Amino acid sequence: MTVCRTEYLFRDYRLVRAAVTGADGTEQKQTEQILREQLRELTEDPDHTYIVCREPLSFYYGREFREYRQQEWVEHLLRYGEDVMGHPLWPDVIVLGKNPFLSYVLLRYVAALRSVKWYLTDREYREEEDELTWELEDEYGLIPEIRLLPEAADYDRVRLEATAPCLVLDFSDSDKVYGGGLAAGSVWLDFPASEEKERRVTSGCPQIRYFSMKKEWKDPRKALEYLDTISKNGYNNSVD
Repeated sequence: MTVCRTEYLFRDYRLVRAAVTGADGTEQKQTEQILREQLRELTEDPDHTYIVCREPLSFYYGREFREYRQQEWVEHLLRYGEDVMGHPLWPDVIVLGKNPFLSYVLLRYVAALRSVKWYLTDREYREEEDELTWELEDEYGLIPEIRLLPEAADYDRVRLEATAPCLVLDFSDSDKVYGGGLAAGSVWLDFPASEEKERRVTSGCPQIRYFSMKKEWKDPRKALEYLDTISKNGYNNSVD
């Protein structure tokens, strides 16, 4: 049996695939021991933090990058809230927090929007947010409903409600925002990619479709899809 480690290099992400080759069904225990040793070795590397997905004779292990709120990942995740024409699935949008690319998103969607409800703290509401609010209202006749929160901790007490399906653009770091009052079919895009938020939304709000980049990475089909793309572009490198 031999162990092969292959490194996949993203711009902001480094992923390692450890695989055992030449093993048969009678060597399962030995194979598992080899993989555990590989995992232990990788765990000691501070650049690696968790298993992305597991296969019978291999696993993918990667450094968790925390730049999910960069524009390329924001745009990637937005597609789950859009139709084939790139328009929002629903005309009502709820925004939690702020992001440098939010104005780009809302102005791209504005022709298809009926309402925008925006939760953010007093400290987050700066000149840029005021200018965006003014532009939406003055140029497009869309008046955002601004819900200012005293402190960041107050996101934890937010209870989202909507009688019609809506699109939630969540840039907040709160794990406790509650969406149980949202209508069935609503789509929640969690840009900070919080695993605790994912657990709360999927268990407490089953009527909502939840998406995050971290959820994608934990899905073997998605992880393998990315790896295939990278492999075709020549961005992988054998390290053993």
